[in-house]
Amino acid sequence: MSLRVAAAAALALALFWAEPAAAGDPVQSVAAVSRCLRAHGAALAQVPRSNASLRTLHDLAQRRSFVARIGRSSVGIAVLPSAANAQLLAELLVIPRSGYTTSRRQNVILLSRRTDRAAARVATRCTRG
Repeated sequence: MSLRVAAAAALALALFWAEPAAAGDPVQSVAAVSRCLRAHGAALAQVPRSNASLRTLHDLAQRRSFVARIGRSSVGIAVLPSAANAQLLAELLVIPRSGYTTSRRQNVILLSRRTDRAAARVATRCTRG
């Protein structure tokens, strides 16, 4: 079994058995992030499986991920149950020379092309941390 498959399996188990965050940990919800994105004019859609980076985001954060499009710019977003799960997913999404940049803001992962700055700026505004 490859390291990537083993890490994906570990993340799936972590998400399945995830406990809610502690009272002091501010956690963002899918509803709050998507509401803010729509208010800023973003169209939301399912994550396409068009390349390795987006396929990984789609597979590892299935019901908690979506793509926000603003004009021709887009950003993949995953809202996970905890910051620890988000950190693990962020590490798995780093693919050398893929053209995508990955950032984590608390329990939210943002995955965007380096050229898609408009959508990335709006997504950053809609996530705390």
